Amino acid sequence: MRRAECAVVGALCLVVGATGWLVQGNDARRDLREGPKLRSRGERTRNGRREERAPREERRPPGRVVAGAVDVAVVVSGSLRTFLECNASFFERVAKPNPGFAFDFYVYAVVRDVDRAEREALELLKARHPRVRGLEVVSSSDASEFIKKDMPKLAALPPGEGTARGKASNVASMFRSIDRADALRRDDDERTHALVIRARPDLRWCSDVNLTAALALSGDDVVLVPFAEAQLVFDQVALGAPTAMARYADAYEATLRPEVARNPYRGLYPEREMWRHFRGAKLRAYTMRNFRSVLVRRGKNGGSYEEDAYVKLRQDHPALAAVSMPERVDGSCNAATPRRR
Repeated sequence: MRRAECAVVGALCLVVGATGWLVQGNDARRDLREGPKLRSRGERTRNGRREERAPREERRPPGRVVAGAVDVAVVVSGSLRTFLECNASFFERVAKPNPGFAFDFYVYAVVRDVDRAEREALELLKARHPRVRGLEVVSSSDASEFIKKDMPKLAALPPGEGTARGKASNVASMFRSIDRADALRRDDDERTHALVIRARPDLRWCSDVNLTAALALSGDDVVLVPFAEAQLVFDQVALGAPTAMARYADAYEATLRPEVARNPYRGLYPEREMWRHFRGAKLRAYTMRNFRSVLVRRGKNGGSYEEDAYVKLRQDHPALAAVSMPERVDGSCNAATPRRR
C-alpha cells in the first residue's frame, strides 16, 4: 500500500469511531419501519432462459439528501440459515447510530427447500422486514447449475489451497450472488442512494459504523473494507458509493469468469480473487480498521455458534494474522477467543 494511501486509511481509522459525526434527522426523516415494497424477481426459467438484467454501469446520478434522510442500499446475498440471528445487529450497530440515514434492502437468497430456518427468514423478508425493495430467491441446486453453465471449466480447476481447498464452486457461487443482489439494486429506478452496503446474511455486526464518515470518503473508485493486505481483500462486508459498488459487484462477470476460462490451472482463493478484481477494475480499498464482526454458523446438532470472521484467513496466513488482522471477537462482540454454544 502506498504511503499517501496509508495516510488516508489512517484518517479513516480515526473517523470511523467518531460517533459525533452523525447526520441528525428531523421530523421529516423517513421512518425505518415504513412498510416494505417487495419486488421479487425470477432467476432463470428451467429451459435456461435469462431475464433481462440492468446494464453494468450505474445508471443513476449520485445520491443526495432527501427530506432530511440519506438513502442507503443494503445488498445482502447468500444463505439465510442464520439470518434471523444476525439481522438485529445491523439495526443496533448501523441503523441506530446513524439516525439521519434510511435503509433499503435488496436480498438475493440461496435456499434449501428443507431448511426451516431459511423458510422462516424468507417469511420475515416477505412480510415484516422493514423496507425490503428487492428479493430474489433461488434454490441451492439451481444456483449450482447456473455456475456449471457459466463456467464449464470450473470442475477441472486444481483443488486450491488452505481452507479454500476443494471449494471452487462455493467461491464462484459467492461472487455470483454478490452480482445478482446488486442487480436488484440497480434495477430499482425509484431510489437514488448515497451509499451501498454489501454484507453476508450470516454476519453479526459487532461495532458501530459511521456512515457520515463513509460518505465523506466515498468516490467512484473507493470501496471501504475491513481488511486489505498482501494481495488479499476481505469479502464479507464492503461500503461505497453506488458507482463504486456496481464495479465491485461486477467481480463475477468482469474477473472471475474470464480468469477461470483463460487460466484453468490455478486454484481459487476468495480473498485473492477479490484482490485480483480490485486490481483489474482499478478500485481502491480503504480499510475500516475499527470494524468488528463475527459469523454465525449452524452447528451439527441444529444449534448455532459464533465464529471469528477472520478464522480462515488466520489459519491460512498466520504471519499476516499476527501483525495485520484485528483481534478475535466472540459472539458478544468482545475481544476474546470465540465461544461455541
